[in-house]
Amino acid sequence: MTSLFTLANDTQTAYAKYCAQFDADYVYVLNSQSDSLSFEEFSKMLSKLFYQLECSEYTYKKRERYKKACRIERIVAIEEKQKLHAHILVKRFGHHTERAITERIVNTWHALNKSDAERGSEYLVQRISSEIRDNRAVCAYNTKDIARQIINNKDVIDLQSSFIRTHSNKQ
Repeated sequence: MTSLFTLANDTQTAYAKYCAQFDADYVYVLNSQSDSLSFEEFSKMLSKLFYQLECSEYTYKKRERYKKACRIERIVAIEEKQKLHAHILVKRFGHHTERAITERIVNTWHALNKSDAERGSEYLVQRISSEIRDNRAVCAYNTKDIARQIINNKDVIDLQSSFIRTHSNKQ
């Protein structure tokens, strides 16, 4: 029988490799205003964030009609420490600059958290560096919480709020 540590270590390596192949352009850390959100509620909130971003980028009609083309590609890893937070790998979308993409994410996340008064604070949205220079290092960091997630019978990558266009279920 394999130990939990071995299983977690193997899973982390596989996730980190998978995320590195995703080849994201940006990484963000999103926190919540609320201390009482469950994992599922936080996941729904993240899904809502990207739903709103996609509707504002592509329009609701196009997003619903072209379900794969009009989406923002991202991998969301939710970490549960003292407070829930998400590490999000995002691919560039539209013809926006890095600054414009970050501003859109910040504005939408603040609106969802009803925290317009505290926009000067970087607590809710933290951008790690600017563009990703080393995908492998970022991905290993994003999936570091695997042992705790396995114990809680949860997946480190939140499949509800992630969207990967070229996803495959082949083993």
